[in-house]
Amino acid sequence: MIEQESFAFLFEGQGKQYPGMYNFLIDAHEESRRIFDRADLLCKRNNLDFRISDVCLEEDPEKSLLAGNNFNPVATQLALLTGETATVNYLHAMGVPRASLNGGHSYGQWPGVVESGFLSFDDVFKLTIVRGNAMEQVDKAKASAVGLIYDARRIEESLITLVKERLASHIEQEDDDGEITVQNHAHQLLIGGSKKHVERVIGSLQLSHPHLMANIQENIQLSHHRRLRGAQAIVSGALETMKAFNEIAIVPMLGDVNHTISETFTQLKQAMGTHLDHDLIFEACMLIMSQRGIQKVLEIGPGKIFGGMFKLANINVKVSTTESMTALDNVIANYAIR
Repeated sequence: MIEQESFAFLFEGQGKQYPGMYNFLIDAHEESRRIFDRADLLCKRNNLDFRISDVCLEEDPEKSLLAGNNFNPVATQLALLTGETATVNYLHAMGVPRASLNGGHSYGQWPGVVESGFLSFDDVFKLTIVRGNAMEQVDKAKASAVGLIYDARRIEESLITLVKERLASHIEQEDDDGEITVQNHAHQLLIGGSKKHVERVIGSLQLSHPHLMANIQENIQLSHHRRLRGAQAIVSGALETMKAFNEIAIVPMLGDVNHTISETFTQLKQAMGTHLDHDLIFEACMLIMSQRGIQKVLEIGPGKIFGGMFKLANINVKVSTTESMTALDNVIANYAIR
């Protein structure tokens, strides 16, 4: 028998989804299949024009709702919720115990809420539809884009100040509302606003700092931005109407915006009450995990993002991924208690 170790589950948000994700998992086990079947039923009950299993199985980029011209943010978030919940259900069925702490990056907080036991899968599914639609109304009103700025050395505080100054200058000139929305770690910033605005800020920065690398992502909803105060109010209102599945967490939940650990449903509601319209600084989450003695992380999601973050932040944590059946088998071999 392998001894139980202290580790954390970290759930991915949007950004690494791809056509055909989770096709390896849907029929891997009755526990994972059950979640996809439940999601398909909830799609029907909520009058959605797609089935989550179809969304995750579709490999053609021209037809996929996860990328390209047909990108659907609500379908994407629901697919992540379903796939990530199915992943942990599969791991538990194969003998992997619950973690000692759960966390998530941006939307990844919500699958973490399910795993922590605060809300049922059905309630978070419903809340995701409310969240996605509220955010989409903001994006329709003003086209959004996210610019990723990164530096292999380190983004110094002086550069962060410069980014804010450039953003403020362009906002004043063009009546835009771009801002730093996410600081993943000391090497990476995300700025959000209109595509034109983000392009101008990045172009201006690279003139004075040619070593900076950057790219613009359009197929991702704008999050953690003051423009989303109205959407946050809608999500908070919906959350207030929901009854806790458990008032006390099965596993404590680490917030990625307010950097507190929720052990009660009341604490969770407070933490998620500013989630959409406040900056996300994920390096603070990594430091909290390190301070709590967590040296191992199971990354739940279709991609690989957390390993690079810990490495660049110079925090010594081993990250195991779950993006394929081979990766899942490795996790089971190393973490299952039999």
